[in-house]
Amino acid sequence: MDRLARSLIHFIKLMNELEEKGVKFKSITEPFIDSTKNQRIPNFS
Repeated sequence: MDRLARSLIHFIKLMNELEEKGVKFKSITEPFIDSTKNQRIPNFS
């Protein structure tokens, strides 16, 4: 997959939707902040 989202806001909304469905995201080529209690992606829904 070359690109997951069109913009940062689109990516954040997509990540929030996936999290609501219990789906975890893991990039194998880029560092990514894990969704922990202290490190969460803000919800821009």
